[in-house]
Amino acid sequence: MKRSRPSTAPFSAPWLRTAAMALGRSRVIGIYSYPKSGNTWLRSIIGAQMQTGLKGVPDTHRESFSDAERLRGAYFYKYHGRDLRPFHHMPIRTSHVIHIRRNPLDVFLSYLNYLSDKVTGNAPVRFPSVEAIAGTPLFDAYFSTFVITGHLTRLVAVTGDYFDHNATWLARSQSDSQICCLRYEDMLQDPVATLSFLQDWIGVDEASLASMVQAAEHTTRKDNRFFWRKQERNFLNFLSPGQIAFFLEYRGAQAEQLGYDASYFSALPMQEAKP
Repeated sequence: MKRSRPSTAPFSAPWLRTAAMALGRSRVIGIYSYPKSGNTWLRSIIGAQMQTGLKGVPDTHRESFSDAERLRGAYFYKYHGRDLRPFHHMPIRTSHVIHIRRNPLDVFLSYLNYLSDKVTGNAPVRFPSVEAIAGTPLFDAYFSTFVITGHLTRLVAVTGDYFDHNATWLARSQSDSQICCLRYEDMLQDPVATLSFLQDWIGVDEASLASMVQAAEHTTRKDNRFFWRKQERNFLNFLSPGQIAFFLEYRGAQAEQLGYDASYFSALPMQEAKP
């Protein structure tokens, strides 16, 4: 895994010298994902064992890594980049990456909700809510944009498009044991089993992990705003069979490479996962 070089600037300030010493003995674990793929949920689970909670796993798009709280010999941070986060002028070197991916149609809807007036109001053409524009030409325009370009986010220069972003991290994980790729849907079905690798990475036992997951439920419960649905295959509530067919025609092969084949997008009930 290609890592950013630590800065060679002298650590003249006492806190910088202390940080450099602490980081030298600690793992630095990045929580990566394309936007609206479950990153905040995982941060909340990790933060459940921290005094500062979610703030102890800083969102480095808007917060400083210096806010990170040490947990069991590790520091965590959030980033949506396709590549490792560069930390200029700080003695930080990412040692491990947790990457979360989510099916593309639920990512589209969750990000559309995020752009709506009931969350950020940052849509290029504003609208009150996803529910208010479902089935309208404006909804169709946003959906076609996502299918064609692979993104709606203004962070695309950092994230890459949805398909490139997720394929890049999945490929890296196949040759680097320090990158663990998760599916959001697996976290929904069995979060403790999906996150069991943390027992090796930071020494948290299964009972503690279950407690962390439970605690996070209180801080990430559905609120019809940021935590909008927290539901697998929410796209079946908003997309027509014709829209799903349009998506599969142009993006189905890429979605299958990410673990979501054509049957996943069917309105028929999914078969139970094999053990």
